[in-house]
Amino acid sequence: KAFLLKQLPSQMIPNYFVNLDILPHSSSGKVNDKQLPEISETHVAEQQTNYIPPSTEIETMLVEIMENILGRKPIGVQDNFFKIGGNSLKAARFFQRVNTRIPGAMQMSDMFMYSNIESLAKHIEEFESHENQEDTPDGDEEIQNFKKITI
Repeated sequence: KAFLLKQLPSQMIPNYFVNLDILPHSSSGKVNDKQLPEISETHVAEQQTNYIPPSTEIETMLVEIMENILGRKPIGVQDNFFKIGGNSLKAARFFQRVNTRIPGAMQMSDMFMYSNIESLAKHIEEFESHENQEDTPDGDEEIQNFKKITI
């Protein structure tokens, strides 16, 4: 993959590689893609980056949602959503389910900016932290002080 990434854009790199002794050919001499082996969970597990389990409540929730949508386990916090089978329709489902549990926690564009659980969880934690600051009297006091200074 490292070699190909130097030669091609990342979206053109296959998610998984399967070593074959020979490629099946049709009678016309072309590669017969219908006779190629299916990619199994074994192939996926072999090529998966180092699995890092979720360590926070938010990461655990995001992993559960992602595993449900992608229909595969395990998903580590550093696995890239789009490289492990995600697409824009699945991203929309993921976005909807996350916002059902934590309203306003993310926008659809966040799926493209934070495409792994770890970075998305940090983003959501920042959102929750910001929301909690707005609910405290100190936050209101800071806003009032800011208004006094700027006027």
